[in-house]
Amino acid sequence: MRAFGQVEPPSLPPVPAGGPDPSAAVIGEQVFDGERPVSGKLYLRSRLLAGNRLAGPALVLQADSTVFIPAGWVGLVDNWGNLILTAA
Repeated sequence: MRAFGQVEPPSLPPVPAGGPDPSAAVIGEQVFDGERPVSGKLYLRSRLLAGNRLAGPALVLQADSTVFIPAGWVGLVDNWGNLILTAA
């Protein structure tokens, strides 16, 4: 079955701005990279704010998924809470 029509786009509320420092979201200091424990940060996703920058290695934990940010990569939280990963 197919349906066609026009609908209003969803209203996505922006995430509060927090600047680049994500320290309010840190819940731990050790990350496992698949082979061994390494020094890194564990972040709680619900505490991240727009503009936060997360340097890898890091784990971002939330109820339905876990994001691994490898060494040499950076995560940036955009205005809608998306986590954008780029090679540093």
